[in-house]
Amino acid sequence: MYTVHLLKSFRMPALLYAVEVLRTKTDIATLIHLVDRAVYRIFSSTSTEDAQFLRCILDFSSVNSCLNDRLATFLSSFSRSFSWAAMGTRARWLRQK
Repeated sequence: MYTVHLLKSFRMPALLYAVEVLRTKTDIATLIHLVDRAVYRIFSSTSTEDAQFLRCILDFSSVNSCLNDRLATFLSSFSRSFSWAAMGTRARWLRQK
């Protein structure tokens, strides 16, 4: 269980950050394969169904859902910190010039 915790808490954030920078289908597919191989090796699993079951039991989300959650978190924090009123004022000021 310690290995899974280390994988989830240290390796996944670093790998997800790397994929977020590029966000290509190839990079996402590579990351999915890498996570699946880690689960196979940690639990000596031999089939895809076993790995999916273990990931479900361990609350180890899919890579796509992790990426979507991180994007939603970023967008919500960005929209709270961004002043849309200031943006409108700046746009009106630029139009007047």
